[in-house]
Amino acid sequence: MAMPLVNNLQQQAAECLRQRKYSEAALLYEQLIQAEPTTMSSYWYAGLALLLQGQETEAQMTWLSALSQGEPEQVEAWTADLVEILLTAAAQQEAQGEFQAAWLIRQYGREFAPTHFNNLLAIVLLAAQLNDLATYAEPALTEATQILSTQQPLEVEPEQVLSVMNALAEINPNHPFFSALFEAGDRLNDPDRQIFNRLSQIYAQAGAHLLQQGRDDEANHKFRDALSLGEKLTEGNFAVAHFNLGICLFKQGEFAEARDHFQVVKEMDPTFPNIQLQLSRVNYHLQNAPKGYQFSGDWFGRNVFLWEEHLMHLAHRPNLNVLEIGSWEGRSACWFLENLLTQPSSTITCIDTFAGGGGADFSGSDNRDIIEARFDHNISRTGSPATVIKKVGTSREMLRSLPLNSYDLIYIDGSHFAADALEDAALSWGLARVGAIIVFDDYDFHFENAPEDDTYIGIDAFMSAFSSKLRLIHQSHQVIVEKIAD
Repeated sequence: MAMPLVNNLQQQAAECLRQRKYSEAALLYEQLIQAEPTTMSSYWYAGLALLLQGQETEAQMTWLSALSQGEPEQVEAWTADLVEILLTAAAQQEAQGEFQAAWLIRQYGREFAPTHFNNLLAIVLLAAQLNDLATYAEPALTEATQILSTQQPLEVEPEQVLSVMNALAEINPNHPFFSALFEAGDRLNDPDRQIFNRLSQIYAQAGAHLLQQGRDDEANHKFRDALSLGEKLTEGNFAVAHFNLGICLFKQGEFAEARDHFQVVKEMDPTFPNIQLQLSRVNYHLQNAPKGYQFSGDWFGRNVFLWEEHLMHLAHRPNLNVLEIGSWEGRSACWFLENLLTQPSSTITCIDTFAGGGGADFSGSDNRDIIEARFDHNISRTGSPATVIKKVGTSREMLRSLPLNSYDLIYIDGSHFAADALEDAALSWGLARVGAIIVFDDYDFHFENAPEDDTYIGIDAFMSAFSSKLRLIHQSHQVIVEKIAD
């Protein structure tokens, strides 16, 4: 066939492909193959046209039959040409929003060039566009992960890698792909360290997710990986990773190391949310560690920061009298003894049934003796000269037996039912001197199946009724008020 006719057929075939007339394009490329059987690009485009009209088997046969005609050296070069044509066509389909077609073309590019790293990543991004990473991306992700795990040099496009990381982090921040990126290290073409910066953030995100699930050991490793990457970077704020690692270490009882990470956070950002609270909490545990206390849990530590801010003006006063409703194992009572009640003339009256639940009005537990014994042991470890008056029974009964206008500080942490909280507050009011501080715990406590019993309802009712006689000092998970009139 004369060259002008061949050129004309090539132009017609290319135009049909552009206009998505795939059947016509396939026929035109068949004519070109018959006219010039040694022009391999005609086979590649013919197969592409067949593929785009849904004839996958015919497309494969067209490509494979052409490749079978060559020597090994020729096959390698021909395959490279075929892959380039396929990936160019895939990019054109992507530009037109034809993501399913683009994904299919790239899948065949993957068949012919399984180690083409950037194509594998493009398949993952197309899967994200199709909103189904699990179905469309996993084989390509697996192969990309394997390539990262080898020692072969990598030519990567950082922006493409970042896009894949962002898509994958949304559904599985623990995917092995991230670990493989971490191991690839300097083999990645990442001069601006964008990949490692984002990887550090994803590790921190994964650690936070694991921490929420209670998988503290795994979370610990993720946070450490995030920070180890951060040490290699020149920019980026890793305060969140330090903070979360501190939380993780705190939960694991590693208080000294937790404090170190909280200190780093405070140095990075003194306004970081809750950082002072966590420092107070961890310092509280470090101070108490040598004292031999026996506590089964810690519902109190988060209060230390508030109490240091709002109660320390009472410290070391002679004749300071404290009333505590709900003592459990004595954590809060020990804090009062160590920090406020330092004079021999001071007293603390502790009311509890020691029957369970951590409050004064719970009953029915078989652990009463154990809980009371822990309370006694812990109080003995404070070494405080103040007098501790233990009253075993319900607050409803015991509060009525106490002297009026006698207490400088009252801590209400008994039953959390709204009615009980209101009753404890009302009975305590007359016991408080003018100028006394009253602290309510667990203002945010909710009963999932009985919201009408939520603690705040009782506390709000009391504060509303006595609003002209008290001053609100603080309100969060605890409420702190001052009695300003009798």
